[in-house]
Amino acid sequence: MQNHLLIGGFFLLACQVQADGRDISPDIGIVSFNNSKMQMSTTKNLREENVLICSYARKHCDAYSGCDFSSEKTNDAVEDAVDGNKMYTYSYNGANRHGSQLNTSIAFISYGGEIKVDDVKFNGQRSLIINGKRFRDIFEYCTKSEGVNVVSRSGDVHIYYFLGYEVEANCSDEVYK
Repeated sequence: MQNHLLIGGFFLLACQVQADGRDISPDIGIVSFNNSKMQMSTTKNLREENVLICSYARKHCDAYSGCDFSSEKTNDAVEDAVDGNKMYTYSYNGANRHGSQLNTSIAFISYGGEIKVDDVKFNGQRSLIINGKRFRDIFEYCTKSEGVNVVSRSGDVHIYYFLGYEVEANCSDEVYK
């Protein structure tokens, strides 16, 4: 049974600033579909956070609550390529608002809704700009021969999701640095 990909990096907002005053990227994960069930993989806990899933195809974001997700389990198909942290997958308990789309989406996760719909701008086909009060960054996705990369321009975040089947590669060499 093949999983359908909605990709999405989802970003857990740490709301921290480095000593030099530069904003840092939030943590991210991947949003995918398994048998039309929406799932998110991340290194973080989703208990009380707010989740904002933004669809490239629809150029639209939908808000969710972290408590609407359950079934935490480890996921070896997703890798934190920066820090090597374990990834956990959560299933969405409610009705799927996105259908079983094969398009790319990114989910931003924050405590207290620190990322708003107005903070997210769609930039081309494969990137989103986050310009909020607490941090700023650009997140891009691209495909490798059998997987998907979600990377922040700042270099603080890089998640790889192994699909298990061939896809057309479109990542630049910079993604692998």
